[in-house]
Amino acid sequence: MENKNDEQVKEQKENLQAATKVNNLVAEGCKAYGIDLKYLFNSRIRINAAGEKEAVIVTNGGAKVFYKKGDEPEPLDPIRVDGIIRKKMKPLTGKKKK
Repeated sequence: MENKNDEQVKEQKENLQAATKVNNLVAEGCKAYGIDLKYLFNSRIRINAAGEKEAVIVTNGGAKVFYKKGDEPEPLDPIRVDGIIRKKMKPLTGKKKK
């Protein structure tokens, strides 16, 4: 019985270490693209055609980016990161205010 419990504990520790490595890759990708973690909509790790681990990051602004360890991408525009339009736009209809 104890061996089975020890194996389960060991397996849980290995899974936790693997999850930490995955989170490190996503966090590294967010830093490289200039994405604050509060604007992270979803992320996952995939194996690309070359057999390398690659982070797929989706932001609240709708940008989907791919990051491999060692890449040096250009930071995203603020609109693509958080989806907030900061430019004042004039109204499309209605009378002009006096």
